[in-house]
Amino acid sequence: MSATILVVDDDPDILSLVRYALEKDGYTVEEAASGAAALKKFGLEAPALSGSGEQRPSEDASNFPNDVGSIRPNLRRPEDLDGALPRAPAQGGPDAPKELPELAILDIMMPSIDGYTVCKRLLENEATRRIPLVILTAKSRTKDIFQTLPNVAAFFEKPFDPDTLRRTVASLVGKQ
Repeated sequence: MSATILVVDDDPDILSLVRYALEKDGYTVEEAASGAAALKKFGLEAPALSGSGEQRPSEDASNFPNDVGSIRPNLRRPEDLDGALPRAPAQGGPDAPKELPELAILDIMMPSIDGYTVCKRLLENEATRRIPLVILTAKSRTKDIFQTLPNVAAFFEKPFDPDTLRRTVASLVGKQ
């Protein structure tokens, strides 16, 4: 069975490009066009929006849990992999997925629920906190923030090289 990769981006062209590139390598690709849709794929509820209904991304790491250092040793980085990542069982209600993706490729700048919030929610949940994330964004200034997070395995700035993304995904899920 091929690894399942979740691609989260509000740009349909990016979704199509990444799907095409990864399906060439035999991966099962699931798509989410918003942060809320991504959280649902992970069996998590979207946080309540405040005020105008539009959530704004933060430019600092204060939105992330203070205890991320305690989970850092549990993240499987490419150099730690000796095979495919295990599929984690999902947790949640009857609408929760039966299995979680082995890896997610996540855009940051999305309307309503942005990638920062998705990353934070994944870190807060025991079932999802160790799923590696590949950040794919046009916001290069955010690289330093994401490099400190235990579940971020790679960072790509748009525009990106699909072949480099494919090699990175292969190293993270153990596919040769």
